[in-house]
Amino acid sequence: MSTPNPPDHRPHTRRAPTQSMLYDRILPLLFIVLGLVMTTLIVIAAAVLLGLIQYR
Repeated sequence: MSTPNPPDHRPHTRRAPTQSMLYDRILPLLFIVLGLVMTTLIVIAAAVLLGLIQYR
């Protein structure tokens, strides 16, 4: 016995509009930039904890 889908629910459909600059260009670029910033902060924090960078 399968579970019924709501009438307007279509599986495997794309919710974002096609040719959307926000979802195709800006959002992936934003995720990459945020990942680089996070990685930089983690490396700096580790360097401070290991004493490679003097703090105060």
